[in-house]
Amino acid sequence: MPERDWRDTYAQELASHPAIAADLERGGDLDGIELVLERAQLSSSERLVIRGWLMGDDAATIADDLGWRPQTVVLLLRNARARLHDPRWAEPTRKDAFRKPHARPGVKNC
Repeated sequence: MPERDWRDTYAQELASHPAIAADLERGGDLDGIELVLERAQLSSSERLVIRGWLMGDDAATIADDLGWRPQTVVLLLRNARARLHDPRWAEPTRKDAFRKPHARPGVKNC
């Protein structure tokens, strides 16, 4: 089975949230996710645990990997997921008009 591009898989959602699509494109494969998490105003701890969760790990595995208490990871995951489900953070901001694209190898930024 051929691998599908994430742009095709999430085309409808990305069309509804152009700021998220722009962050993902500007940041590339890994940095784009970080830009989206920053736009959602997740704390650095929330970003750490949500990245583990996005990779498919459960809270116990994330806690073990980070050396944190499982209760802490569960709380951070709950808070991060709640913030990501709130559609207000995904709206373009005034800063977006002035944001410069991140440099990506092999891609010219105009």
